[in-house]
Amino acid sequence: MNSLIQITKNTIGDAEINSVNAREIHDYLKVKTAFSHWINRAIEKYDFIENIDFVKIDKPLNNQKDYIVTLEMGKELAMLENNPKGKEIRKQFIDLEKKQNRVLTTSEQIILLAQGHQEIEQRLSNTEDKINYLENKSPIVYNQIKVLEDKRKSRTNQLVGYNPNCEKSKANYSRTIRALTKKFKDVFGVARYADLPKDKYNDALKWVSSVEMVDLI
Repeated sequence: MNSLIQITKNTIGDAEINSVNAREIHDYLKVKTAFSHWINRAIEKYDFIENIDFVKIDKPLNNQKDYIVTLEMGKELAMLENNPKGKEIRKQFIDLEKKQNRVLTTSEQIILLAQGHQEIEQRLSNTEDKINYLENKSPIVYNQIKVLEDKRKSRTNQLVGYNPNCEKSKANYSRTIRALTKKFKDVFGVARYADLPKDKYNDALKWVSSVEMVDLI
């Protein structure tokens, strides 16, 4: 049997419980009275208490309020119009309560435990995947930055040489290392070495170690 009224988990008071939207009951019963008058009249008549029997949800876009109610309150609301549709709703809620209160067989308990175990394993697996992803996408650490910077200097020295006593050599070295740094940022899409993701570190190290002058043009 398809559900007449959608039953969802919502927090009423301090607990998350099965509950329904009173507006759906109102619509299913085809009540002619406006919803706001109908629900307020029911609350006053049966002394329903907010945050125990129901919670209100504001809907600013259409200037309305929804009332999320417990199944007990829902049964009372269903019978307000005293018609067959109300009995159908009440029966739906009672059948759900019976199903939940039924003592499970051993086989059913085993199945539920297995499902719970499988769900926990899946959540753990998803958590590990997220941790691995975040770890790989996090920036490289200080030691890795230092290795890259040292490799940049040594590769520049290999490409053009460096003579601290020669101004032309120093200028050539400075120009080349700037070009190498700029090209590195373009290739790996970072603003600085410290922004490089860990999963790109090995590729970056290989690139710096093998870059040629022609690559920097």
